[in-house]
Amino acid sequence: MNSSKRHCTQRLYFSGIQKLVFLVFLLVESVARSAVVLPVERLLDLAKNQNEPSAQYMLGTLYVTGQGVQKDVATGISWYQQAANQEHMDAQFELGNLYAAGTEVTKNEKLAAQWYHKAAGLGHAGAQLTLAQWYALGRGVSVDLLKSAKWYEKAAGQGDPEIQYTVGLLYLRGQSVKKNDAVAAQWLGRAASQGHAEAQYIFAGLNASGSGVAANTGTAVQWYLAAAAQGHVAAQYRLGELYMAGSGVDKDLNKARKWFIQAAESGSAAAQNKLAVMYEQGIGVAINMQKAAVWRRSAAELGDRNAQLALGQMYRSGRGVALDNAEAFKWLDRAAQAGDAEAQRQLGRMYAEGTGVAENPKQALVWYRKAAEQDHFQAQYDLGSMYNRGTGIERNVEEAKKWLKRAADNGILAAGALLKGIGDAGQARQSATQPGKEALDAAPHKADDPRMEPATPAIKEALLAEQRKQEESLAVQGRGVEPELKTPAVESTQPLETPLLRAQQAAQSGDTAAQLQLARAYEQGGLGVEKNIGEALRWLTRAAQQGHAEAQFALGERHLDGAGVNRDVGIAFRWFEQAAQLGHVESQFRLGLMYDGGQGVERSQKEAIKWFTAAAKRGHVKARIRLSGCRSC
Repeated sequence: MNSSKRHCTQRLYFSGIQKLVFLVFLLVESVARSAVVLPVERLLDLAKNQNEPSAQYMLGTLYVTGQGVQKDVATGISWYQQAANQEHMDAQFELGNLYAAGTEVTKNEKLAAQWYHKAAGLGHAGAQLTLAQWYALGRGVSVDLLKSAKWYEKAAGQGDPEIQYTVGLLYLRGQSVKKNDAVAAQWLGRAASQGHAEAQYIFAGLNASGSGVAANTGTAVQWYLAAAAQGHVAAQYRLGELYMAGSGVDKDLNKARKWFIQAAESGSAAAQNKLAVMYEQGIGVAINMQKAAVWRRSAAELGDRNAQLALGQMYRSGRGVALDNAEAFKWLDRAAQAGDAEAQRQLGRMYAEGTGVAENPKQALVWYRKAAEQDHFQAQYDLGSMYNRGTGIERNVEEAKKWLKRAADNGILAAGALLKGIGDAGQARQSATQPGKEALDAAPHKADDPRMEPATPAIKEALLAEQRKQEESLAVQGRGVEPELKTPAVESTQPLETPLLRAQQAAQSGDTAAQLQLARAYEQGGLGVEKNIGEALRWLTRAAQQGHAEAQFALGERHLDGAGVNRDVGIAFRWFEQAAQLGHVESQFRLGLMYDGGQGVERSQKEAIKWFTAAAKRGHVKARIRLSGCRSC
């Protein structure tokens, strides 16, 4: 059989495992015939004497890479070209890669594009995908989005799930092609059907939101289950959320815990925090503060600042762990350094009191200010009080008034009372004789120091209310309860209050943590109240409007899922955005997802990467996964 006829009837193309198989075949054949004949010699015989393109392609690869022969790129290219001229698509593709990279030969993107066109025309999926990207970017060819879309679909049409997934994402993001959720869903669905876990996860989300396909929560759950069964951590976490809320499935706290455990054991800080909350609040399990502490520590060690705060509070109060102020300081410091306002305030108190760290009023002032500037109402009060006392720092009545007024405007009763006390003291000083003024200046703290016995009933009662709020308001979503203030006991003539009444009073006075506590109580039937979604939403909204990040995140989730409210992705986006800007790590991740998918906001890969990066820096595992899988990052 002559060479040309042989090529028409039998043409072998090799890539990946086929190359290995071919080399093994040659080795076995050479050993069987003669121990002296080497595979390279056999390849040379096939390439030169029989003009076999597959052998020419293999020789090209050996010479370009220096495997089994002395590296000689020029000789390798010569063999590639001989194979490529006989329409060997792998050789054409490799020539395109060489000229595109320009590391072994002079870079020439136009020549690379020509070889890619030849290979793509013969059906080489890699060349088709490369051409699609180049037409979008204008590399080696003029920008032409129609041709880009054509090559993307040709590449995906060959059935490779990874390419189908990539093409689906591009249509979903509107990146390189015009955004088209329906086309995105088509390709992601095909990849999902072939077992691509990330495609299954995203396709589940499309079914849940009705983007590109008819909304179907049952179908969404099935795809989440398929992805989760392959170990997809985000899908496992999402299933935990769905079963916990009863969204799209019957509420099942045992299944919720099962999926949270799987995600947590794979390194999801969000799932670890969810498990901690379940054990802290007895959701589907018996209350077990020791187990809660174990999960908080796991999340804290991953860099989750909410967990760091909660763990610090646990060590400070001895809840679930042995009381250890030094350990409390360590974890609160980490959360504070990461920007958590509550941790910053508590760090300020530890410096002020010398608890777990050497007493340092100047450092206390630094941390109170950081929290106060984030609009933490209690920190504003603490900062104003500290400026007013002048203990360890220079007394500054104007600064004291400024911060106390901000705290009072935000509903801190004791701040208003202390402001009045400062005003009364100022009036007394104005009318005093010179010796009286000197006495007031020498001991200015007795009447207005919140750590001293208050001079007026108004201040006394305000301090009692504030102390009650501090005991109750922080025990929300596992954020912990602080130890009592180190202040002299103050007697109260008021009747003993229930936890519900104290939470209601604190919430009415503007305490956001108490407002969130009431919201959770009405949502779950806690604190002795009946479940009432309307009341839960009312208190959740009040807390969110005052800047409570956890409440903002919770509202975002409700609007995204349509849980108790009309589903509104735009409103969900706005709440996630507010919480994300306050440093709420899960909101940062959700914001990244929404920018990535164009949900409730115009798609922006730049913004998506920005928020995924922010969350990833805080240890968010799903954000890290997103960034590592980003084809364009």
